Amino acid sequence: MEYPDLDNGFQWRAEQLCPDVQIARRTETFDVSYASGKNLKLVQTTSHDNGEHYGDYVHVQGHVLFRRTGPSTPGPSVVLDVVVSDDRVNVHTAWDAEEQALLVTVPRGVSWSVAGVTRACVSITATVWVPEDAVLDRVVVEAVHLAIGLLDNLSLHVADTTKLSTVVGAITAAATGADAHDDNIIQIGAPASFRFYSRLIEATTTSAAIRGFWPLYDYLGLHSTSGTIKVAIDPKPSDKTYPKPATLSVKSLSGDVELREPVDDATSSSARAAESLIPPRDYRVDVHTTSGNIKAALAFSSTAALRSTSGAVRAQLLPVLDSSLAGLGKKSAWLETATTSGNVHLKVLEPLWVDTSTQTFVRTMSAPPFRCLYSEHRGVSADINLHYPASWEGDISLAATSGSLRVIGEDVKIIRSGHDWPGYNNRMLARKGEEGQGGNVRGKSTSGDIEVFVGGGE
Repeated sequence: MEYPDLDNGFQWRAEQLCPDVQIARRTETFDVSYASGKNLKLVQTTSHDNGEHYGDYVHVQGHVLFRRTGPSTPGPSVVLDVVVSDDRVNVHTAWDAEEQALLVTVPRGVSWSVAGVTRACVSITATVWVPEDAVLDRVVVEAVHLAIGLLDNLSLHVADTTKLSTVVGAITAAATGADAHDDNIIQIGAPASFRFYSRLIEATTTSAAIRGFWPLYDYLGLHSTSGTIKVAIDPKPSDKTYPKPATLSVKSLSGDVELREPVDDATSSSARAAESLIPPRDYRVDVHTTSGNIKAALAFSSTAALRSTSGAVRAQLLPVLDSSLAGLGKKSAWLETATTSGNVHLKVLEPLWVDTSTQTFVRTMSAPPFRCLYSEHRGVSADINLHYPASWEGDISLAATSGSLRVIGEDVKIIRSGHDWPGYNNRMLARKGEEGQGGNVRGKSTSGDIEVFVGGGE
């Protein structure tokens, strides 16, 4: 597969005041053995200054790229290409062949550059050439400046853990090139050539984005401080020998978060087709931002939590539940949203029920009562808008200090409503189904409005 922006050179970033000079250092090639019991580690860092005075800091750009080998490519290896703007810039490399660990060190700054006039610049491209269906036990990449890309022709099986971390570089899975934003992956997914298997995956950035198409096996952690997180997620089956929950953990302080699993396609497909999109298993979700907005379409089973301080939450959630729980008023699934000032718009879809003896979805002519979900929705000044499916049954308890409350739905009865309750100026109790036989929805707000729709509605 061809990647023109990778294979046809690069340009210094104009805003970095790099001189129009490119001095290529000797290409270094480090052979990699792909086999069970083997690991791979790549680290890009900066040297300690030891009290040295800098004229200016060194600008570093580049990538760590995982790419499939082919007939005209290098063999299994890490190929390191370094380009500098001045021969006085020293980039040090150290390769541990036994551990398959590469350390690349760039000077933090140089004394001879002039701040605001011209900078010392370094470009680093570390290409990890991976044979089709290659195997490793563990993959670790730690970078300060470099972006990390798993190209969309990658075919790699990581038996244990994949950990990818950068400070200012973006991390992209199923990337179509070095600097592609790949927003279209959210809509269309990755090509069949992208086969990345790792039961535990962690991707962490400080100020850069996390993008692309990520598999969810047993754990997928996507964490950033100020970078946006915009990804499509491909749920995978559990390990038949050692089955574990599929845990999705996403956290960002100030970056927006957008997550998409194929929940719409799963709900509109046959049972067998749905199993290939959302494999039957226990899904656990934890999404948290401080000021970033959350937009999500996700499956959940035992737990789901969507929390933000000032960001808005807009989510569509698909319950994937044990069919033996259908009709039982027993707490087996927990859903939580919490914001301070960001509005919440949440839609819970009709559940997919799983026959645990066969690990297949059960389709019925009419949806069984959905009574096993307990949920809590909290806000301060945020408005909370909740949509629950028509099959949901249980009690609804809403409370607000100054906000308004509303519950609408077929067969939903208002049990009690009024003002001046202890602790709250406004409170409402409603129920669908028999008392004590269903789930529970609780909503609390200070000055925000709360609306609950069961079945159809606004």
